[in-house]
Amino acid sequence: MQEIVRISLTDTVADMLKKSIESGEFAPGDKLPPETKLCEDLKVSRTCIREAIRVLQAMGYVEIKHGKGAFVLNRSKGASFSYDALDLNELNILMEIRNSVEVIAVEIAAKQATKRQISMLESIHESFTDACNNHDVVRMIMIDELFHSKIASLSQNQLIISLNKLVLEAYRSYRGNSFNNEELYQNAILPHKRILSYIKMNDPEGAASAMQEHLQITKSDMKEVILRSQE
Repeated sequence: MQEIVRISLTDTVADMLKKSIESGEFAPGDKLPPETKLCEDLKVSRTCIREAIRVLQAMGYVEIKHGKGAFVLNRSKGASFSYDALDLNELNILMEIRNSVEVIAVEIAAKQATKRQISMLESIHESFTDACNNHDVVRMIMIDELFHSKIASLSQNQLIISLNKLVLEAYRSYRGNSFNNEELYQNAILPHKRILSYIKMNDPEGAASAMQEHLQITKSDMKEVILRSQE
């Protein structure tokens, strides 16, 4: 249950930083305090700070400049999220990679997941459902990513785990946009439930099919969001 606790703490830190930005304490263009300073002020780990800032990045509050830090974005210009780096071609390629990696991962997970590991996935899914029902975007982003990361980790294959981490990081901005859309954010609940049920039944083929269907729905949802942003 450690991941769930960490998500809750990350949620709290992200929400505190978000409120500081919205209140004007940090203005557009300002650089957020260094990680060491935030760790000291908020009494949390550097990992927690980094996760919270990545959530803010996905929600369009900050831009992370490698080697320089996180800078506050101007959210007064149009939509809550920036689509400058997001387009249909990039989405298609990214989803093809996700499909290749995650389908293999879930097949292996369905073959060898232990009762304890399945129980962990069930807890993550319950937390995700609760976040969706409460329209808690920060938790939805983090717990959805945790669900997919946990499945990859069950493969116990370092290459799959590493590839999945890279893909999920690249997909983070898309995930934030999708969960910010009230018409779409609950579209992952039933697919996650189906994936989990096949893992519990030790059914690799069913789990693979459910994951493929889930990723196809995700791809369709994101296409709709991107096309709307271009109108």
